[in-house]
Amino acid sequence: MQKPVIIKYKYARSLVNGAIAYNGLVITANQQMAEAFRKNGVNTQVMEVNMVMRVLLPEWYENTRKLEQFILLDEIIRAMEAESKDAGLENAFRAMYNNKSDLIASISALLEIGAEPAMLPVESFEQKLFQRIYRDFAADGRSGVGILQKRLSRWEEAASFKKELTENVMRTTGRAIGVPRAVYFQGFYYITPLQSRLINAFRQLNIPVYFLNNMDDEEPVYYEIWEKNPRFQEKMVVRWADEEVLPAGSAEKKRRIVKYRDAFAMVRKLEKVKAGDTVIYAVMSRQIKEILETFFPERAEKSQLLAYPVGRYLLSLYNMWDDETGLVLEPDNVRVCLSTGWAGSRYEDSKKLLSTYDMVQDYFRACRTVDEWQTAMDRLQEVKQKIMPLFENAAGENLERWREVVTNPFHNLGAFTVSDARLAELMAAIKHMMEDAQMLFAGGDTLDLKEHFRKVYKMLQDKAPQELLYEEEAAVLRIMLERLQGTPRHITECRPAGLAEAMSFFLGGKLEDEEAIPDEEVFGPARGLSDIESAQLLHPGKKFMVCGCDSQNMPGQSRPYPWPLTKGYIESLTSRNEVAARCRDYQHCMDNALLGNRYLFHVANQLENVEFSWMEILNDKELNPSVYLLQLKEAYSLTIEDEKQMLKELPEEAAYAGDDCKLTSQAMAVLASEEKIWPTEIKMDTAFCPNESWRLFYDYILASHPVFSSTFQMQFYIAVLISLMADMASCSYETAAEQVFAAYPAFNEAERQERLDFAKRYKTDVLAQERQSLADKEYTLKRHYLQYLSIDTVNTYLQGGTITSESKEKMCTYCPHKAYCFVKGDA
Repeated sequence: MQKPVIIKYKYARSLVNGAIAYNGLVITANQQMAEAFRKNGVNTQVMEVNMVMRVLLPEWYENTRKLEQFILLDEIIRAMEAESKDAGLENAFRAMYNNKSDLIASISALLEIGAEPAMLPVESFEQKLFQRIYRDFAADGRSGVGILQKRLSRWEEAASFKKELTENVMRTTGRAIGVPRAVYFQGFYYITPLQSRLINAFRQLNIPVYFLNNMDDEEPVYYEIWEKNPRFQEKMVVRWADEEVLPAGSAEKKRRIVKYRDAFAMVRKLEKVKAGDTVIYAVMSRQIKEILETFFPERAEKSQLLAYPVGRYLLSLYNMWDDETGLVLEPDNVRVCLSTGWAGSRYEDSKKLLSTYDMVQDYFRACRTVDEWQTAMDRLQEVKQKIMPLFENAAGENLERWREVVTNPFHNLGAFTVSDARLAELMAAIKHMMEDAQMLFAGGDTLDLKEHFRKVYKMLQDKAPQELLYEEEAAVLRIMLERLQGTPRHITECRPAGLAEAMSFFLGGKLEDEEAIPDEEVFGPARGLSDIESAQLLHPGKKFMVCGCDSQNMPGQSRPYPWPLTKGYIESLTSRNEVAARCRDYQHCMDNALLGNRYLFHVANQLENVEFSWMEILNDKELNPSVYLLQLKEAYSLTIEDEKQMLKELPEEAAYAGDDCKLTSQAMAVLASEEKIWPTEIKMDTAFCPNESWRLFYDYILASHPVFSSTFQMQFYIAVLISLMADMASCSYETAAEQVFAAYPAFNEAERQERLDFAKRYKTDVLAQERQSLADKEYTLKRHYLQYLSIDTVNTYLQGGTITSESKEKMCTYCPHKAYCFVKGDA
């Protein structure tokens, strides 16, 4: 077996400009680098390593494999639990059920390392349990482990590995990899256990094997990730590429450091530049991924189908299943379903439906079962029909709107403000969603997978009018339907609880998020920082952005081991020779992300025109810039620039006199013309808002009146309403509460008692005789308690005509527009 040769290069261009003479197959660690070789016309065979793996191990990577493995794992744990007689082990089995995705990742890692069950530590009961799961999983023919081990055993002999290279063909081209004259591995500062097996397989062919490693001996600290790779610590011949060294200072580099106020500011900037001459990279932490996934769902097909609306709809339906109680419709899950546009009988734009749900969602927050949702729907419609007509709504010139504002206490509740037509549309969509969920899980304790796939396929086909889908989603739907035609061959049935999570693996590639080294990360306009090595080869002359460079993510931390693996667990494996070497490979991948990010940041800093940035606020927490940004600032005397653009959108209801926002100017004119009949609400809106007239603008210009819909504010509203009704009707607080909760049943028993206790503390009798004339009638000023929710502040204002600045800030807490107030958000 020949020893590999390391070819070092300082400049990325040396990979493609003839500085290295290729005489065989180039295997790149990243797909983008493979594309860079092709784009620059390098005359040699080039493949990305994950494509090589999929060609040589087709059964291990087939579409339904992970689905079948997940269902099999669920079966194994259930069988072990059934035969266990010890009731004290309940928590251990629950941990196994709750961490099946980690178990799959751990089992895959150990299989690729080549660990036998006997090598695993068994010091604790959990370790003994995991060893048995690992043994049973590997021994079951349905797991695919047998065929994987058979394939890998062929890699250990030159003759059989040559047959693998010539007989396995790519699905896309129908061509085999073939037996190369030499192999060049580019970009492997991490080498996974499976990749190390591949490298050794090529070495056995007695052909030259090269590693193309980036290095600069003048700044070795940035390249430590290469030097720490255990494979490169072996004695090898090292030589340099025949590079042309540029004179110092030949190309002046442009660098910027930008601080974004928050995620909205960053996203707004990304939206502006994504179609231009700027290429965007990001440190793909989990938080950054979530932000980019939310705003830019067009992600790579192979692992991210569930990021698209159709995928999110299916995943939300599967998440509705609970193994103990059956179908559970959590309000948050229902909202996700509605937001996709797939909840109704046919796909449609979700904006209108979602805004309706946001107005009424608090009314349904206690609902979980199908029957509870149906009962709440019926109650809401009944209350709207019986209670709302009781309040005065007399017509008259310019008076109808103001009479509604000053007389109807339910007019400020989102659930009672929505029109009957829009409520009917929402109810119909939720019922269709319920039917879809019930259809998926119909079949008793065991589901037939073939029949289940057929149901999902038909449901998606029936719902999808191709003319309404965006091009990207139409393509995703086609891919999803193709996958659903590939029925699992080895496992034909499973229980509903096992299927729910397993399908998220099958349709969305959830397991790929758990791999130590992702092969490619694409989130809308942004690529993962791991692709930065190919940046100037693919995009010469362009500007570059590197996002997410805060102190938490750059240089970052070690990758978390999938449970129950730990660094100590891997070190305790009783292994030797190549298995021990592959353990070191795995540890290097998991433990040295910090060194990897340091290297990638340095590569980015070599680009000719690059902007580094971070978000100052994320999830209400302040983030500091990466120490690397501070070093850049000092080294090049840079100024940190502020980007405070906010991406704020008003809810659809924020359009007075209908949904057409063009009527805003007309609404302002109407409001001004009604000054002589303005109720006191107009002056109070201005007096209570710390930003002067903005609450007035939201309340009566962009809408006809203020509406409360958040759960937080509803707690105050209901307590004030109980107190006010007890006062106005001269009845007990208990009687008033009973009437309120009959109309608004969203609170459970404990919450009802809490609201009643709060109501008893409020004093609403201070303004006993205070009234305001509006045309020919007078109306109590106590209505302001409901519109501003702070009784003490209302009393202070009505008695003295002013409130303090501290009180104004407090009133923002109770403002129905707090969530999307542009001015307050940018303060």
